[in-house]
Order: sequence, then structure tokens, then C-alpha cells
Amino acid sequence: MSFKDNVRYLMECKNIQIKELSAKTGISENTIKSYLKENSAEPTLTKAVKIAKALDVNLSFLTDEKKDNQNRAHITLLSLIKNFSDTEINILIGTAQAIKKNRLNKQ
Repeated sequence: MSFKDNVRYLMECKNIQIKELSAKTGISENTIKSYLKENSAEPTLTKAVKIAKALDVNLSFLTDEKKDNQNRAHITLLSLIKNFSDTEINILIGTAQAIKKNRLNKQ
């Protein structure tokens, strides 16, 4: 995935609009829009770092065109559970532990 695809993906997962990303980074909305267009130019290193920081990822996540699905799945899962209650999180942890135990028993 390209820089723009990774930024779009994270913005969608984290429910962040261009206006909010602009406010967090100090980069104009028009500049951010230009980074997200087809055949767009890549941002400078300084601006890419600001975007990564605002999206709470490291720079390599945004620039790695061969990002694996597992990393994307982690980010998606984290964005989904951020508003879960303690009870819901405990249920999720218990389910994950049961899956892990089941996998170990099959080996």
C-alpha cells in the first residue's frame, strides 16, 4: 500500500477527518488533501513524521508499501475496542485466550 492508502486506512479506522488531521499536524487541509489524491506527491519527511505522530503510528507504517495484513488487523482491532467497557474487554481477552489454548492443544 502507498503512503496515501495507509493514511486513508488509518484515518478511516480512527474516524479522523482531514480537518482534524490538519489541526493535529499543523499541515493545511489542502496539503493533506493533495497527499491523498491519486498520483499525488509524497510529503516531506517532516510532514510525514507529523502525520504519523497524529495518527499514532510509526513512520514506517505509513511508508511501507508492503505492509502485512496482520499489522492492519491489529490497528483495526484496536480502533474497534477503544470504547469497549471493562466487561467487554475481559470477554474479548477470555475469547482470545481460549483461541490460543485451542491452537496450542492442536499442535
